[in-house]
Amino acid sequence: MESTNQKGREPVDSAHGKQDSFVAYAAKWMEEFGARIPDRSLLEEVGQGFYDSLIIHGVSVDLAEPGRVVCTMRVFPALCNSGKRMHGGAITSLVDTLGSAAIFSTGLPYSGVSVDINVTFMAAAELGEEIEIESKALRVGKSLAFVTVDIRKKATGKLVAQGRHTKFIGPSAPKIRNSKL
Repeated sequence: MESTNQKGREPVDSAHGKQDSFVAYAAKWMEEFGARIPDRSLLEEVGQGFYDSLIIHGVSVDLAEPGRVVCTMRVFPALCNSGKRMHGGAITSLVDTLGSAAIFSTGLPYSGVSVDINVTFMAAAELGEEIEIESKALRVGKSLAFVTVDIRKKATGKLVAQGRHTKFIGPSAPKIRNSKL
């Protein structure tokens, strides 16, 4: 049985024939992409917290009240894909990190660990565009916290993405204070 890849290039043979060349291409692409950071020791020197710091770089807190945090930021190049739009992974990380801020805003001194995260993408956020992120703690119980995060285009209010995040905050959850912020 023969099918065509997404862009209609050459046929992909289900018996692994031509499919092997695509696997080799994917492996080469990942190696080259990873090689963009010439000195990996720099990443090790930065240490824990670098990723969260990168994700929330340039975030301004506009409103903070118990169970709700509203922030704005301008999409910068390090968070964009090759199409100069905010990468889905960066958006998901915002849901994680700023969702934790909503949990902190309830008075809990730690944000727990992720149990489930879901993000629905509805529009692109372009490089240089200002976005607004609204995080709400829907419920913070004895064991679990439930958060929703809406990411909108600041100029139009158009929804870019909506995330839901569940975190374990029970008695055996790690008590790393302010682990995200």
